[in-house]
Amino acid sequence: MRRTSLTATILLAVLGAAGCVGSLEPMTGDDDDDDTPADVDAGTVPASAGRQLYDRDLAAMVEQECAACHAGAVGTQPYKFLGAVGNSADNYDALVSDQAVIGGWNPALATILTRGAHDGRAWTDAEKAKFSAWMAQEAMDRNVDLSNPPPAPTNGPLSARQALAQWSACMQLTDWTAANVVQWANKGTNNNGPCRQCHNNGAGALFANNNAEQMFEMNRQEIFIKSLFTVAPKNLADPTQGYEVVVNEQKLCQKGAGDGQAHPNYNCQGGAMDALKNFYNTTKGKLASCTATPAFPTTPPAQ
Repeated sequence: MRRTSLTATILLAVLGAAGCVGSLEPMTGDDDDDDTPADVDAGTVPASAGRQLYDRDLAAMVEQECAACHAGAVGTQPYKFLGAVGNSADNYDALVSDQAVIGGWNPALATILTRGAHDGRAWTDAEKAKFSAWMAQEAMDRNVDLSNPPPAPTNGPLSARQALAQWSACMQLTDWTAANVVQWANKGTNNNGPCRQCHNNGAGALFANNNAEQMFEMNRQEIFIKSLFTVAPKNLADPTQGYEVVVNEQKLCQKGAGDGQAHPNYNCQGGAMDALKNFYNTTKGKLASCTATPAFPTTPPAQ
């Protein structure tokens, strides 16, 4: 199969409209319908165009520049977003599953691109272009339309995505700071480090750092807001009545009640959770009078 590549010019068009990659026939006798990364790695199904682009342009570079610090056991520092050292297939599988690192396929939000110089070097412009082209191709392969805002609300019930977009647009920084939601950045864990140790740049799709304004703005982004808030049907028996936003307490508590290895343990109740609930209650009380157009920010705040 011919490898696919995108120029910088084509990339701009891709970001404006998503498409689908044509159906691919199995190369060997794998008859199941649930093609997985393992099937691709085993050669039983062909790689997607995005995977081919990654293997051609990025696999060796990511291994050389990132693996020494960022491959290894989950939960160790520096933050691990790759698989096993020396295993490019494992690196790919881990990388595409971390929404914060890949920015939901939006290069402007992808921490693998926005991190800049740190213990490792910053990417060159040419290298950034390769990452951006790869992300655009992956968005096409996965039918992700990066330019698609939530549909405008009508007088009827809100869809799940519209409800989150409305919440994002109606959140207010003054309420966020008054509730002191930034406590999540400083919540202690069983590894003696606060949450910001891993999440200060959005690792794992949770953005938590000591800059209250930046934390607020980043948690309005579609890929981060879902860690703190989620949606639920207003009436389980009749989902056509629409959706409303609720605190994502179940996810936050599940993360804190793990085995202490894959993710550090922490007490999900108390100060930080109370702060989040206070912010939620204040925002919910203002929602009916909020006239902001439901929408997520299209770009991250300046850092």
